[in-house]
Amino acid sequence: MRTEPLPFELTIPVEPADIDELGHVNNVAYLRWVQDVAVTHWKAIASAVDQAKLRWVVLRHEIDYKHPAYLGDGIIAKTWVGTTDRIRFERHTDRTPDLVA
Repeated sequence: MRTEPLPFELTIPVEPADIDELGHVNNVAYLRWVQDVAVTHWKAIASAVDQAKLRWVVLRHEIDYKHPAYLGDGIIAKTWVGTTDRIRFERHTDRTPDLVA
């Protein structure tokens, strides 16, 4: 039986502005995508009341870069909520190793 939540997924196209001087996606773009998928997930699952009264902020980021992405790639960003403790929670984000066409 699965006890962890199913990931929420968001498809993100790699755009020219995401590419750095090395020819692959810049670190800043990955961080923006983490935020994009987190916000989209929040808006998809939180009630209108919670969205109006609750605010969340990031306390820490840790990113492991495993595979470069390039212009024209399609990324599937996945996110899920991990450990929670009163008003704090961990948010996990991953990128599908297989890029979408």
